[in-house]
Amino acid sequence: MSRSEPVRVVVFTVIVAGYDRPMPILCREPGIAYCLVSDTAFPGSDWDHRPIPEAARMLDPVAMSRWCKFFGHLIFPEYDLSIYLDGNLAVIGPVRALAETFRQTGATMGLFAHRRKTIEAEVEACVHHRKFSGRDRAVVAAQVERYRADGILLQEALTDNGVLFRNHRAPELDNAMRLWWREFAMGVRRDQVSLPYIRKATRMNCVVWPWNYRADKARFAGPFPHFGRIAPRRFSALRYDLMVRRKILRQILRRRVAQLRHFLRRPLHLDQSASQLRKTGP
Repeated sequence: MSRSEPVRVVVFTVIVAGYDRPMPILCREPGIAYCLVSDTAFPGSDWDHRPIPEAARMLDPVAMSRWCKFFGHLIFPEYDLSIYLDGNLAVIGPVRALAETFRQTGATMGLFAHRRKTIEAEVEACVHHRKFSGRDRAVVAAQVERYRADGILLQEALTDNGVLFRNHRAPELDNAMRLWWREFAMGVRRDQVSLPYIRKATRMNCVVWPWNYRADKARFAGPFPHFGRIAPRRFSALRYDLMVRRKILRQILRRRVAQLRHFLRRPLHLDQSASQLRKTGP
């Protein structure tokens, strides 16, 4: 990908089996596509719909969602860069500048730091909060020991994978994503557990921003509660959509109020001509 050529960018998200609702897109930038990969069409959604690829249609819902997350470069081969978002995150601000920063690094993937630092810390948190299924609990010990033998268990390499930047033209991307898929299929279904191993095993060129997208109130909103978890409580789709939009509006208003307060606290500097005018008078 030549740095002089226009870069084709797609922002995409994945919703399977009604687990989430399409989030609003409050900042649609020219030249960027916004696509929803889903097994369901959502009439009136802000996103352009793409069906689940045939290669993933026979998988269970969790695996289907992860396959689409991992293989965005196969779903969108016509684009140079992709920005994946979890289904419970909303785009509320411009992302092109961040995509351009990522492109200029020449990296294969752009990732965000996790508040926990290591695989071991993440596994302990998943056990504590009961995020592992029975299947995960059956395989996690062997997976952790294998990673320990590879010397990556204590490395501070954990990332929060709700937002992923990928360079579709990087020659190492496809092999790395296929290895990530294999680790997901064989190990626990928490993809942040296996990505540090993938990065080391493939020596993939990654840029890791030291901040987290959850704190980036200018570009993203969320994560919101997954609709599929609260729908059984008779939380209607309309009520859920209204709740999301209210929370996004409050986030935008709080940010603008904070900006205004910061501006008002700035010291007032008068230029020389104004100061002279005040001293001499008419």
